[in-house]
Amino acid sequence: MLSNIQLFFKQNLIFLIFIFLTACMNSDKTVEDESGLSKKITKDQLVFEGGDGTVKNPYKVKTAEQLFMVRNNLSAHYIQVTDIDLNIPAYNSGVGWTPIGCIETPFEGSYNGGGFTISNLIINRPLEKHNGLFGFLVGARIENLRLSNVLIWGGYKVGAISGTAFKGTEIRRVIVDDAHLKVEERYAGGILGSGDDVLIYQCAFQGSIEKGFYEDWNFIGGLSGSITSSTTNKGSFVIESFADVTISSNTHNLLGGLVGAMWFNATIENCYSKGKMMVSGDYAGGIVGELRLGAKPKCIVNTYTTMRILAKTHNKEIHAFVGHNEGGIFKGNFYETGELNYRYSDTLVDAKTVAQMKIQTTFEAQGWDFDNIWAIDPNGKINDGYPYLKWFLDGTQ
Repeated sequence: MLSNIQLFFKQNLIFLIFIFLTACMNSDKTVEDESGLSKKITKDQLVFEGGDGTVKNPYKVKTAEQLFMVRNNLSAHYIQVTDIDLNIPAYNSGVGWTPIGCIETPFEGSYNGGGFTISNLIINRPLEKHNGLFGFLVGARIENLRLSNVLIWGGYKVGAISGTAFKGTEIRRVIVDDAHLKVEERYAGGILGSGDDVLIYQCAFQGSIEKGFYEDWNFIGGLSGSITSSTTNKGSFVIESFADVTISSNTHNLLGGLVGAMWFNATIENCYSKGKMMVSGDYAGGIVGELRLGAKPKCIVNTYTTMRILAKTHNKEIHAFVGHNEGGIFKGNFYETGELNYRYSDTLVDAKTVAQMKIQTTFEAQGWDFDNIWAIDPNGKINDGYPYLKWFLDGTQ
C-alpha cells in the first residue's frame, strides 16, 4: 500500500517534472567545458541548440519554436542548422506567423540560414504593418537562407524577408520561391516591403505580388517596394539579384519588375527581371516604376528585363524599363521587345529582339562581365537561354 507521500509523488510526477524543466529554462546553469573549467550556461543557451549569441558563436536554431524565440534577443546572432517547416500548429492557422521585430523594437542582430530552408511561412494580417519573416530590421544582416512556399497577406509594408529595413541592413544570398504576397495599402516587395540604406545582394524572388482594392499608390517591386537613402544618404544597393514575378494591381500604380520606387541615392547593378505585370493605373516599368527625388545619383547598370506589361492604353508613363524618370543614370541596360509590351518602348535603354537577348556578344559589347558574374546557356535549359547570374547555378530559374 502506498504511503501518502508516495501517492503524492505518483500523482504529481508530470507536474514536478514541468516545474523542474521550467526552472532550468529560466535560470543560469553551471557546467564544465572541454578543459574542465566551470562556466555558466544562460537560459538562452538552453533554449537553442548551442552557441552564446555572439558573432563567433551564434545561437543555433533547429526548430520552429527556436526560430520563434529569436524575438527574445533582437541584438544577438543566430545560425540555422537544419531545414525548418512552419506548417505546424500556432504558425499555420489564424493570423499565422508573428514577424520578428517591430518599429519600436527592431531586429538588429544577424540571422544566417546556413544554406537551409524555412518552408510554409504563413502570415494573415491584412490590417497590420511590417509583415514578413521579420517585421522591422535596423542594421541587421540576413544571409544564406531560402524561404519556400510563402503566403503573406499584410496591410502596409510586406516582404518575404522583412516588411521594412533601415540603416545598413544587408540581405545576402537569400532565395524566396513559390511565394504569394498581397498588400492592402502600399509598399510590397519579394524580399523587402521597403528599404532605406540597405543592400540586397545575390537575392532572388520567384512568385506573385498582388495589390488589394484599397485606393492608394502601391509601390510594388519584384524585390523591394522601394529603395532609398533618406536617413544617411549612404545609398541603397540591389546587386546581382533577380525577380521572376507576376505583379497585379487594380488601383493606383507604382510598379517595377525589381523596385517600385527608387529615391535619393540608390543603385541597381547586374540584375534582371522577368515575368508579367498587370497595370491599371500610372507609372510602371519592367525594372523600376518611379525614379526621382534628391540630388544624389540613382543609377541602373548592366541590367535587363523581359517583363511583359499588360496595361490600358490611357495609362501614363508606362515604359519597358523605367516608368517615371527624373534624372537617372543608365549604362549597359536592355529590354526585350515583345508582343505584349510593344507599346511601351523606352528610349533610356537599348531594345533587343528575343534572339538578340540570347546572344552573349549583345551584352559583352556593353562591358558585361561573363567571367565572374554572368553566363548564358547556349542550349537554353538555364533561364530559357537568357543571361543568368552565376551564383544561381542550380537550374531552378
